[in-house]
Amino acid sequence: MPCCDGNDDVSIKRSLYEAGERKMRNLEASFCAVISELKEYDMFEHFIRESSNNAKIPIDTIYGFMKSHFNEDVDRLNSELLKYSNHEIDIIRSILEKKKYLKYLLFAGARFYAQGGSEDLQGEYITIERAIQAHDPSLYWTDAIDDDSWANILNLETLEIEKTYENGIWHDGPYEAGM
Repeated sequence: MPCCDGNDDVSIKRSLYEAGERKMRNLEASFCAVISELKEYDMFEHFIRESSNNAKIPIDTIYGFMKSHFNEDVDRLNSELLKYSNHEIDIIRSILEKKKYLKYLLFAGARFYAQGGSEDLQGEYITIERAIQAHDPSLYWTDAIDDDSWANILNLETLEIEKTYENGIWHDGPYEAGM
């Protein structure tokens, strides 16, 4: 019989410890994701104050966890970035900057499409004007008389449709019959 067949006390304890560590990392990552979303919607301070009051956890403990988790993320990402050249890091920066400023999505298509609306997303744009300029109704099926293509421009911050293209005209907001 081998010295360690995986069923001895040490192996079992190690497996349980590693499972607990994974569970803790997942819990911390989940908590961090929730905190990040709360910050985005200016609800963070209220959440922390109420959580501290309800769970009787000192606010300093919560802030300490967040600072520690942030520092761990910084260390982990810094070590990941070491494998990239300066040129590759510049590319990563430009991708992140672009993503940060994209605010509008353009969806468009023909009035009738047999494929069920696949590939309606036409692009991502910094301004609503650029999205409007990018829309080319001639790319979609139309008959010789009427332009029956459509388009919607979605604001990524509000998740509202800001512009709608119907019957050859751009309208504010979602399209309503009889406009």
